[in-house]
Amino acid sequence: MRKSHRYGKPSFKVPNQLILDGSLSFSARRMGVALYGHHNPFGACRKSLKQLAALASCTITTARKALDELESSGYITRCRHYRYDEKLNRLVYDQYTYHCDLKFDGGYTLIPRDLFGHALKNSTFVLCLYLYLRAGNGTRAFPSLNRISKELWMAISTACRALKALTGTGIILAQLCIKANKAHSNNSYFFLCVSSVTAHTAQSAPFNVGRVLFTLLPSLCW
Repeated sequence: MRKSHRYGKPSFKVPNQLILDGSLSFSARRMGVALYGHHNPFGACRKSLKQLAALASCTITTARKALDELESSGYITRCRHYRYDEKLNRLVYDQYTYHCDLKFDGGYTLIPRDLFGHALKNSTFVLCLYLYLRAGNGTRAFPSLNRISKELWMAISTACRALKALTGTGIILAQLCIKANKAHSNNSYFFLCVSSVTAHTAQSAPFNVGRVLFTLLPSLCW
């Protein structure tokens, strides 16, 4: 099976529909990403509820609710397993197998696997997924706050806090865009920590990273 990469990093496919599905809570979308990031080539993921809760950075109760949401929306199918307990002399419940829908009818987005290593809130995690989606094959996304709010079913204030959190972790760089007539345009969000190949391509449009970070982050959400 060919491994997928984004920005020179091991990555996995996530359905665009899952990222943009406003009927799902942020915790359910994050749980869905955890399942899609850990299934086998046939779409099956067999992990305990405790393991899934750790991957999605949530409690077991929240993980159970998130799995119910994902199954009712058709993203996963749960298959119950049993094992024989010698002490009880009977069959007992074993771990579930979660089968992910791999049709990707609405397209997919490659998500770097190291995103799981960042301590992000659910809303911040989902917004990061959205920026990867809007960046496409490039390293820059420039959606407006209104568009983010509308497509993610997220309050603008929540989106502002999430963007500031992402800049604080070093995942993205926010650049304020002002037109020649001094009117504000959509902010640009550049993904950092990319491979040397992507970094070399970005040299065609250089900018002072240290200066931008210092001067633009306070004006992130004007």
